[in-house]
Amino acid sequence: MKKKAFTDYGAFLTAVSSSCRSDMIGRLVRSKSGHDKGRYYLVLAAADDMLYLADGRKRGIMNPKKKNIRHVQIVHKVAADLMNKENGKLPSDLEIRAAIAELTKEGK
Repeated sequence: MKKKAFTDYGAFLTAVSSSCRSDMIGRLVRSKSGHDKGRYYLVLAAADDMLYLADGRKRGIMNPKKKNIRHVQIVHKVAADLMNKENGKLPSDLEIRAAIAELTKEGK
């Protein structure tokens, strides 16, 4: 079955290029409500009160989850090296999965 692309991908790319909340990019967050309650995501972009999230599995880079900032818990860990803006490339799904696994390890 072919994965359906994010219908508002243009809005996502606009948010990535002009993210007004650049301090949120690369942060690890945990969902507080919805079907995905308790799942971890990385913030790809932030626009107003909305976050674009990816976990590298169900929600990859081509299909980010758009979630209200009030519905996530911010974990004070950042994958800063993964979200470099200077090269203009977004990370791959494999890199996102590895970063989430590293940031959610116990004892860190």
